[in-house]
Amino acid sequence: MARILLVDDSDELRGNLALSLQQLGHTIIELPSGLNVDTVCENNSVDLVILDMVMPNVEGTEVLAALKRDRPSLPIIAMSGSVNASTYLRMAEGIGANYTLSKPFSLTELVAAIHDATGRPQANSKAP
Repeated sequence: MARILLVDDSDELRGNLALSLQQLGHTIIELPSGLNVDTVCENNSVDLVILDMVMPNVEGTEVLAALKRDRPSLPIIAMSGSVNASTYLRMAEGIGANYTLSKPFSLTELVAAIHDATGRPQANSKAP
């Protein structure tokens, strides 16, 4: 399974996604903002980043651009649930996100994107 960095300012969403993905066998590192993403990626063997596009302090687009500049082969799934989600997700695609998901999305959609992005076997998506 994959070692995933999950970055979202919503404690509830981040916690729920982390729990579901851990139950599927993934290792999850959680961050509530984009401020320390580079350091976490540098100090951990991260296979994938799941990144919210709208966060306080540092916008997801800035984090995505920095990750793609410094780690161009690192797969990134961008997600957004803002009123301008489609705009943010188009921007993310233009910057280099491998996949984009509009919130709310299903666990099945996320698991499929993780599988496609990492090339690793798909876990059983029937987590509670």
